[in-house]
Amino acid sequence: MSDIIHLLPDAIANQIAAGEVIQRPASVVKELMENAIDAGANEITLAIKNAGKTLIQVIDNGSGMNENDARMCWERHATSKLKKADDLFNIQTKGFRGEALASIAAIAHVELSTRPVENDLGTELLIEGSDVKSQKPVSTAAGSRFSVKNLFYNVPARRNFLKSDPVETRHIIEEFQRIAIAHPKIKFSFYNDEKEVYILRSENLKQRLVTLFGKKYSERLLMVEADAGFVNIKGFIVKPEFARRSRGEQYFFVNNRFIKNPYLGHAVTTAFINLIPKDVFASYFIFIEIDPHAIDVNIHPTKTEIKFEDERQVYAVMLSAVKQALGRFNAAPSIDFNPPGNFDIDIVTSKTKIKPPEIQVNKNYNPFENQGFTQKQKPQNKEWESFYNLDEVMKEMKGGEDEFDDGAEDANPQKIIQTDWQEKENSDPPLAYQLRQAYIITSLKSGLVIIDQYQAHFRILYEQILSQLQTSGINSQKTLFPQSFFPNEVTYNALLEMKEWLHALGFILDWEKKNKLLISGTPADYTIKDPIKTLQYLADEWIKDTLDPDDSPKNKIARKLSSKLAIKKGKKLNREEIESLIEGLFSCENPYFSPLGNPVMFKITLDEIIHKFES
Repeated sequence: MSDIIHLLPDAIANQIAAGEVIQRPASVVKELMENAIDAGANEITLAIKNAGKTLIQVIDNGSGMNENDARMCWERHATSKLKKADDLFNIQTKGFRGEALASIAAIAHVELSTRPVENDLGTELLIEGSDVKSQKPVSTAAGSRFSVKNLFYNVPARRNFLKSDPVETRHIIEEFQRIAIAHPKIKFSFYNDEKEVYILRSENLKQRLVTLFGKKYSERLLMVEADAGFVNIKGFIVKPEFARRSRGEQYFFVNNRFIKNPYLGHAVTTAFINLIPKDVFASYFIFIEIDPHAIDVNIHPTKTEIKFEDERQVYAVMLSAVKQALGRFNAAPSIDFNPPGNFDIDIVTSKTKIKPPEIQVNKNYNPFENQGFTQKQKPQNKEWESFYNLDEVMKEMKGGEDEFDDGAEDANPQKIIQTDWQEKENSDPPLAYQLRQAYIITSLKSGLVIIDQYQAHFRILYEQILSQLQTSGINSQKTLFPQSFFPNEVTYNALLEMKEWLHALGFILDWEKKNKLLISGTPADYTIKDPIKTLQYLADEWIKDTLDPDDSPKNKIARKLSSKLAIKKGKKLNREEIESLIEGLFSCENPYFSPLGNPVMFKITLDEIIHKFES
């Protein structure tokens, strides 16, 4: 029997590793930029084409590599950061596993030009699918220039799984922002399809955040500081009133390495309890400095997850630090020691004479004295006597019928509601009443129905907008004075993904200027008080939406806009608005459930009402 176990060729082994480390173009950006930082660069330039699928280029002014290092760095598990096993527990650099460059070279065409400062000539390498095609001396600037072309050219299945250019660009921007936030002293430049996206100078952390996310952030940030000896926490949180509907702006950095940690995220969320609604998320940019021996960063190929030696203590310090920041800037609710209607309490001393309370009693009052009413006595108001004959009352409610005709109801109670409404008598329109400015109670042929006004309007708008998108779209109403909208890069790219559907919704947007949208038209059929907030909401919802991938963009955008425009609980409706809402709901194709599957109404039959009074 021949041997059946053999070693994988290096090229295949590197492709398998690439599947773990290089998931999309953003993964290449992360690895190359982190290598540039480890090389001591203080100026880094990123350039991409076609969302990184055609080209990802990173240029730095770091230490560079000599001829041997330039060749060796592409070998798997080749690294300059580890010399012994103990070094794994003292990691203070970005990369250390020696898998990134080997993985990139296995699935792309790569060019490297590099030169140490002390050398006159540098080295240029051309690599295709892990094979070195050429190596020669070249005149180049000090530092390194990596050019990764035709990503996944030899793994077409992986390339087919990549998303659209706007989506992949958004992921690249997120990686760029994470690195730029962690290193505000480094100058960064970012170009997308030869267009300038970011030019970041050396600055402090707050200035870097304002540059990345907009000038308004200058007034939104609250400083977080805590030093517990074993851990030091610093950074910024965003004021509660500016909480977002997506988790996009949530950043933890441990020793300047971006991490994802739901446990610490829960600590921040707990600090914001009762300050923000349940469906929005706090934003934060928090740095954690801790002894490298107290963490393990080697638990995930992408190095975005770590383990703490004592996670509970870090959690406690994080919770305390955020609460202190909210309290220090009066963002948290304060205790009012002088509320209206408080009691004035006299100060009691040893010389104070205590007086017993005086109780005024009516000595002539006799609770057993006959007041002229006995238990068996009936009310004297003759109008109430009719209510003792329940059959007559029900007969009157049913329009004079002698019996209740409930036998027509089938097994589907939802159809009964719509059928009852459609068969209502025109001469006797049903009564409708708004309860607690949240629910509508209306009568039907066979009982009552209670409607959730928000869910009902949500369903009505969803079907209207979806129908309009399926035909010619929604007409636009030009604004008298166009509004300027300055979204950050992530929001801008999300809106760019939605460009076709925003146009169909009736938004007229000018996309010409970088990071600036000019809103000159809004949907004519719907009232949008603040177009900027509406567009920001749509972008946030688009980013965080993790519903069924088979869900079409048309359904998604109709659902998002209708949710935003639907009347909320707490709005008082007049008679005409109530009747219009009921009519619109029962005209829907599916009036019983909202677009998210929540119930819109429930019915109380006459039998149930009678049973309540007879039991």
